[in-house]
Amino acid sequence: MPPIAQHFIPQLQPDDVLIACSDGIWHYFSPSEMGSALLILSPREATEFLIQKARTRARGGGDNLSLVIVKLEPLIWAGVRSTS
Repeated sequence: MPPIAQHFIPQLQPDDVLIACSDGIWHYFSPSEMGSALLILSPREATEFLIQKARTRARGGGDNLSLVIVKLEPLIWAGVRSTS
């Protein structure tokens, strides 16, 4: 059975990245490899890279691949002017 982790994040910040994935993904990567992919690549590019690399490392075997990556972007308020 894969490990289940629950984390409390007191306050998310712009540029924070969250990932949820199945063992068909995390089984083939170290935490530092996943972290590097999330740091360097956009969420879409990281998704494509991690899935392709997991398939390659599984050599045609492996488990199902489920993955979602969310990157928090800063809010930009349209039409709001500073009064200072």
